[in-house]
Amino acid sequence: MALALVLASVLGCASSERDRDWVAHALEDRGLPPTSGGDDSLAALADGLDERDVVALALSRSPTYRAELARIDAARADLDEAGRLSNPQITLAAGIGPISTLATLLAPLESLWQIPLRTEAAARALESIAESRVQGGLDLARDARLAHVEAGLAEDRLRVSTTLAQSGQTRAELAAARVRVGEASPTEEASARALAAVGGDAVQAAPQEVAISRARLSPVVGLPEGHGPYAIRFVGATRPPPPIAALLEIARQRRPDDSA
Repeated sequence: MALALVLASVLGCASSERDRDWVAHALEDRGLPPTSGGDDSLAALADGLDERDVVALALSRSPTYRAELARIDAARADLDEAGRLSNPQITLAAGIGPISTLATLLAPLESLWQIPLRTEAAARALESIAESRVQGGLDLARDARLAHVEAGLAEDRLRVSTTLAQSGQTRAELAAARVRVGEASPTEEASARALAAVGGDAVQAAPQEVAISRARLSPVVGLPEGHGPYAIRFVGATRPPPPIAALLEIARQRRPDDSA
């Protein structure tokens, strides 16, 4: 009877289906695009990097996130090891007294009895790690989108500052012409030239902002060092967010860190 109880407890050990595929499906259920690792994922850069491509690249190529996913493999290995018997130990020392002898004989049964507890703890640890990787993927997608938007805004600022600098230069030339014909004062010309100089400074600083924003975007999406130029584009239509009450309800239902 005791052996039957031990076998029943061992057969009833906890298990978990959490793995990398489960995390990928959980992210897709939350609206993120499917991932595809390797250099094939860089093909999206051929026609520009949009807001959907940047998330897929980040989830596929981010070194930090890939290292975090490796924790799932380690946790699954711990779960598999927890369901196995400990390696047998052979000793030639005889027990001293009946109590010591009985403890030596019951040691294997104790190991069997602890298997369900160990597997349950390992399964819970695996589920916790998998849920945290889902949250990590959502955070990574957020960071990638923000970096993508910042890169796009930096390029927009470059275009706008260039246009404003050209307009400022034209206004300064017009003010100088009006001064020559007596229709404006030298003060107005000086003011127009000062504004044109400010616009010129903005044009000189804008390319550095573009380079900095791209340098921040590259490690988030896992682009290789020295990768060629790529266009920043946006294809999704901007929609207003839901009301605050609806956002709070969505967060309570779908955030892994809140539901865990």
